[in-house]
Amino acid sequence: MGQLLGVAYGVEPGDEAVLDTHRRAAPALAEEGTRLSDAHHGVSDETWARVRGHYDGEQVVALVCLVAQINAANRLGVIARKAGGSYEAGTFSGMTD
Repeated sequence: MGQLLGVAYGVEPGDEAVLDTHRRAAPALAEEGTRLSDAHHGVSDETWARVRGHYDGEQVVALVCLVAQINAANRLGVIARKAGGSYEAGTFSGMTD
């Protein structure tokens, strides 16, 4: 969860305690919904309860769709053998319509 938190909230791994429960619910859902090898059971009931306690129905749907899109992009990167984090800012700046 540390890497996701770092990207989303500028929090270093291990410093998750600075986030309130509202901001911890979404990364927990993303983490549990992403892990396959050791979390094949999916998102826990506790995490779902936290998410539903902080977000309305439309926000939950948007959050789940966002996590799914990020996971799909990551899987495509694995298939194409593109290492995560290989993008460098400005790579497409020379492209025009």
